[in-house]
Amino acid sequence: MEEVDGSDVIDLNKGIALQRTSRRTQNESERYWMYEYIRRRQENVKEDIGFESVVLGCLDTKKLLYVVFLHEIGLETKYVSQKGELEVGETIWLKCQSVNPRMGLIRWTLASRTSGYAAAAA
Repeated sequence: MEEVDGSDVIDLNKGIALQRTSRRTQNESERYWMYEYIRRRQENVKEDIGFESVVLGCLDTKKLLYVVFLHEIGLETKYVSQKGELEVGETIWLKCQSVNPRMGLIRWTLASRTSGYAAAAA
């Protein structure tokens, strides 16, 4: 057998750690720019912008915390229901109540189907 020089050995743990770090940075960057897009879009439109969303699942039944997917922007996010329990697969319309891209915070509230761009799509 041939002896291996230390410079030829690949440290897989180091490579995996670097990959995780870069993936986390990429995800944070994508979330920032998605939130910034929503913020700018709200800023430029005088009326509320409704987003069609589908309920993916419930995270906490006591707090009515759900995961929803907003079709138009391809965003999976958390939503605290204001209308009580929701069913998986149920379609709801949401509007952004507040967004802070730098802090990574976004808050959603129910929108009527006839608000903002939702009306144009219907």
